[in-house]
Amino acid sequence: MKTIGQHIANIRSSLRIYSADQPLGNRFVYQRIVDNAAQLIKQESNRRRLMSTDTVFSEPLCLDLTVRPASECCDAPVDGFWSVSEELPPIGEGLYGHIIQGVWNVTRTQSIDPVTPQDWITLRKMKHVRQKPRYFIQKNRIIVTAEMEKVLVSAYFPDPLAGKRREGCFSPTDQPFPFPSYLEGTLYKMVLAEIDASYRRSREDGKSDAEDTGQ
Repeated sequence: MKTIGQHIANIRSSLRIYSADQPLGNRFVYQRIVDNAAQLIKQESNRRRLMSTDTVFSEPLCLDLTVRPASECCDAPVDGFWSVSEELPPIGEGLYGHIIQGVWNVTRTQSIDPVTPQDWITLRKMKHVRQKPRYFIQKNRIIVTAEMEKVLVSAYFPDPLAGKRREGCFSPTDQPFPFPSYLEGTLYKMVLAEIDASYRRSREDGKSDAEDTGQ
């Protein structure tokens, strides 16, 4: 898996023609990478091509859960839910919802299935359906319908730097950027095309300003 710095360097190697007229910062290039990578991952998710790969999903995060009143999340006929203590970074979404590889108990012996609050309320009323822990996502929080102290979550986070604690010698460019290698060529072409279009627009705007001022 390549690092953020390696992806930026690969893009920059094709951007030398712009360096004199319009210096591009790493942050600008990185944001183009993040946006276009998220678009490609969404397309792959819609085609059901991602769930068996580990190249885009985070390592399982062990998250603490705290009890929350039901009034904070939905009008369910229960006393409360169990929610992760802190908001997660934004999780990528596709045609079928959030792009999540799995949610499990801490020993990974039990998989926790997704559900919407409305469907869960309906399932609770169905006596023939086995009641088991389920989860849904609201405001970047994993919410579990059964009492649990912790859960493991593996998901696709479009920006791997979001929510990172930057302490000590933390180097953003040394962080891994989860992305399948077979899509790298397509990603680079998309990023370069976007930067080229931005460059051309800025050149045209500059010409228009010069003509308006009579220069």
